[in-house]
Amino acid sequence: MPVPVREQILQNLVATLAGLAGVRVERDLEAEVQDYPTLNVIEGDQSADSGTHGATDYRMAVTVEGYVQTPGRDTLAAANNDLYARVVRALNDDYTLGGFAQDVTETAAAFDVDRDGMETPTAYFAVEFEIRYFTRQGDPYAVGPS
Repeated sequence: MPVPVREQILQNLVATLAGLAGVRVERDLEAEVQDYPTLNVIEGDQSADSGTHGATDYRMAVTVEGYVQTPGRDTLAAANNDLYARVVRALNDDYTLGGFAQDVTETAAAFDVDRDGMETPTAYFAVEFEIRYFTRQGDPYAVGPS
């Protein structure tokens, strides 16, 4: 059975992040994070423009959440920032995501450090990306001309 280009992009994105050493990667995780560090890939909405010659030009939103824990607060922000940087670098190293995407652009990021005095300090980030890709007009299974 054919796989839509959108799904192939998401699978390649998850596989790229799964290549980060020592990091657990989930997709659309709804449960509470139990293992650290963890990344959660959340697919979002997309826009489509069929005005391109024989192709549909898509821009898909994807959010990558990151969760870290450290034994002490003094290294927490640094660990959070390091995981964020590893995500951004990995997605820019192969911005075609296996040849299915035209570009991956970071559009925003938010960061939070646990300030509730938990026994093991945790931190979180959410970085938003826009992924541009093309399919043949009227065929979301076929990569289109860019």
